[in-house]
Amino acid sequence: MFGIGILITLALHWCLCTGAQPAEVAEGRFQLWLEDYVFRKGETDIMKDIIEQHSASYAVAGVSSNASDKGKACKGGCISWDYLLTNRAQGKKIFKTMPLKDTQVISVTPGLSVISQKSGIVRTLWSGYGGMVGVMPLSFALPDGMKKLQEYVKHARAGEEESVWVLKENKHRGQGVTPVKLKDIMGKLMTKYVEIKRKKTKTSSPYGYILAQKFIGNQMLIENIPFTFRIWTVISGGLDSIRGYVFDGSIIPFGDKEFFPEHDRDTLAQANDLVVNLFLQNRTKAKDPWSMTELKQYLLEKTGGVDAFDRIWSTVKQSTARTLAAAIPGIRKEVRRLPYYQEGNFEFLGVDFVLDSDMKPWLIEVNYLPSMARKVVGCVPKYKVDRGEKVPRSKVVCGASIFDRQKEYFIDGLLYILSRRHAAMKAHRQEAESAVAGSRNPECHIGVDVLAKTLDMLFERRNAIEKGFSPLTEEIYESLHCLGAANAETCLETGYSLKTQKVTAARDLILRAISWIQDGIKRLPTVPYSSHTTFRPEDAVEEQPFEPSHIDEILYALLREKENLRSSMSAERLLEKMCSIDVDLKRKNIKSEL
Repeated sequence: MFGIGILITLALHWCLCTGAQPAEVAEGRFQLWLEDYVFRKGETDIMKDIIEQHSASYAVAGVSSNASDKGKACKGGCISWDYLLTNRAQGKKIFKTMPLKDTQVISVTPGLSVISQKSGIVRTLWSGYGGMVGVMPLSFALPDGMKKLQEYVKHARAGEEESVWVLKENKHRGQGVTPVKLKDIMGKLMTKYVEIKRKKTKTSSPYGYILAQKFIGNQMLIENIPFTFRIWTVISGGLDSIRGYVFDGSIIPFGDKEFFPEHDRDTLAQANDLVVNLFLQNRTKAKDPWSMTELKQYLLEKTGGVDAFDRIWSTVKQSTARTLAAAIPGIRKEVRRLPYYQEGNFEFLGVDFVLDSDMKPWLIEVNYLPSMARKVVGCVPKYKVDRGEKVPRSKVVCGASIFDRQKEYFIDGLLYILSRRHAAMKAHRQEAESAVAGSRNPECHIGVDVLAKTLDMLFERRNAIEKGFSPLTEEIYESLHCLGAANAETCLETGYSLKTQKVTAARDLILRAISWIQDGIKRLPTVPYSSHTTFRPEDAVEEQPFEPSHIDEILYALLREKENLRSSMSAERLLEKMCSIDVDLKRKNIKSEL
């Protein structure tokens, strides 16, 4: 009997252990909630398929299929998911009203709309840098940029009045785009203004158009066909930790017919042909899109080297980083109004470029919620066929489209980055707590939150690179220092800002005054004012430009040291480096305040 009792006890113990194991595995998986009803049909299919293929790592915590499911993801508290795929309205509402765990992530960055609207991105670049700084063709948002446009037209250089511009309405996919010569642009706007007034039409701009933009007419063609350059970029964080990435496996969509520039043909007609060819084309007739690898190979054969592609890709990354950096003031303004925002945002965007004949990329627009649907919506993925599933007669097997493949790689990479970071956050927090508790540097005030987020950031960066994402974080922090600078374009190229120089000039004046007083000299020297470099009394009442935070300064200095990015480092070593930067910055600030 005793032996039987032991066997029963062992059997019960085995059942309890093995019975608990599946629950343990389920809890360890990265849980996603998909709000399908806010997307077009098929937009979440690829993500669902990747979750199913990697069921040991990911799980669907829930799906909101229709509008009646609105709010279901947070019914009884937002506790059942690690990542919520939704739209901006829902994401912002959750950050505003629902407590979240530090590890939870929403596919929304509050305030990012400042760059994902046609006129918004133009306003943001003007506000941040005082112009387009080589990111976009010269552009003016309407109606608020009307005076700048008038001044530009008035002082146009000789011959420039014949240049082609486009006026854009608040529409998408190439609709509402009107080519016009610069000399006729004001007349066109006023005619539209009078027409709207007479008809009492409701529009987002009294001129009917929300944007005036110089047209890139000398576009690069591939086999006489125009093309665009679609990249996917990601931005995460916004306060103590900003991260940005661009996916290396982007795509090259083509127009649907050949285009031959004709010197003796009307330039407006040619511009219209390009717009229609690129954005209003019949996709079924268009040349199959290329991957980035195919473009690289084409340029290698055409130029005999990789330099052309490297220059293009470098400019694409630079322009994307500058655009994301310009959005940071708007993001920070928005998230500070949201009580439960905890930097758990991870939003992806589609960014479109065209190349001119000199292979210079020009950003055309930033797309919110870029399509992630397959070319054939509702098709059966090949992996299901390979494992023996029958294909219904009403369905087709998904093809090997470049669009589909690149989207699959992109979403697979997103989930990998998110899940890996999620799994490591608790350990990073514990390491940060231990490192800060053991710190012996009384001058350093780097806290647990900042150290843990920096560990997360560096860990996330390594995982992103592993999955084919190029980090933009360093370039974003670098660009932050040029926001509001009087010489923004020079600052972006050299890192030298007139904001800093102006403050330094003021400090020098004060220090010289103190020195003269200490020497017993009653009369201070007269220092001539300069409109650019010297402190003026009226500067004190001017609106203050964006200034990076102290944490921004620390992270910028940390990221500039490339050895900090090459391999992982312990929390103690990272804290030591950050403390050294912190103390150094504080000492410089103390000297500046004297």
